[in-house]
Amino acid sequence: MFRITKLKLGVTLIVGVVAVLSVIGVNAMSSKRIAGENPSYAVDRGGEQLSILPKKDVMVEMHEMANNYVVASTVWGTEEMTLERIEELIVEVNSDESATMAEYKTRLLEILTGWKGGDFTKLAADHNYLWYALDGTVGRATGVKDNEDLPAWSI
Repeated sequence: MFRITKLKLGVTLIVGVVAVLSVIGVNAMSSKRIAGENPSYAVDRGGEQLSILPKKDVMVEMHEMANNYVVASTVWGTEEMTLERIEELIVEVNSDESATMAEYKTRLLEILTGWKGGDFTKLAADHNYLWYALDGTVGRATGVKDNEDLPAWSI
């Protein structure tokens, strides 16, 4: 009737094991996310503990800050841009010595330093750098909103 060869049996077994491991892996990742586990770490800044976010989270936050002030077809997520948070992000980027941050560190610090100094003349380019690094597909910035919409410390 049915002839099961060793090859068919082996392939079926491998596919079954991969399927089971995939389900287990997805459940483990979901339970960590639900439990609120965050892969951040802390840095001591003069006696004050700062929570350091992974590179992608820093870039997401910076991107969402820029979203407040750029003209784009679509904007996904906004985060209030404050001098205090910009200063904290500068500390976070400077404190991260990982290889993954090394690729972005110089440019992220240029962006943050410019924002801290009130220079928003390159905001659309800053946004698009972050947007591209985060694999953006829609919502590329085409300009910057009017000056009265920019943070109070802008020059």
